[in-house]
Amino acid sequence: MERQNLKLKKTLEVLKKLREENISIDDLIEAIEVVNQLSGEVSITEEQNVSAAMIEMKKERAKSIEMEVTEQLHKFGIPSNIKGFNFIRTGILMGLQNPECMESATKVMYPSIAKEYKTTSSRVERAIRHAIEVAWTRGNLEEVLKFFPCYATNTTQRATNMEFLATIVDYYKCQ
Repeated sequence: MERQNLKLKKTLEVLKKLREENISIDDLIEAIEVVNQLSGEVSITEEQNVSAAMIEMKKERAKSIEMEVTEQLHKFGIPSNIKGFNFIRTGILMGLQNPECMESATKVMYPSIAKEYKTTSSRVERAIRHAIEVAWTRGNLEEVLKFFPCYATNTTQRATNMEFLATIVDYYKCQ
């Protein structure tokens, strides 16, 4: 039992170090599964403990990204009391978890967000458009243009919904 606890502690230390190196959780899970299969020494209890630790780390990372996205939307000047704020945040998080949904906003992303918030796809689309307009007109335009420098010459134009979401998703994917 003590040997298992020691192995678990060492595994968690390695996982924390790898997380600091920005290695994805999915890659870590896959690596651990390969090691477990090759070694044959790991007991079922130990595998469950490692799996539980990995799930916990994945949840922590998801919360961390959600907080970062929320903070960035506030920096843009999008107030959190408008519906589009939550829809944008949810869309960004969906895009990070499932990149395929970014390819079809009207058929996949908007209906998923609408279902989650018990509204319609058209209302989701309109609320996101409104939130982007708020960022461009009343928000911190300097911060917005850091992400969208192509609009610096003509600030009356603004990003489309999908352009806005895709740019933010790409930013967080590259971090």
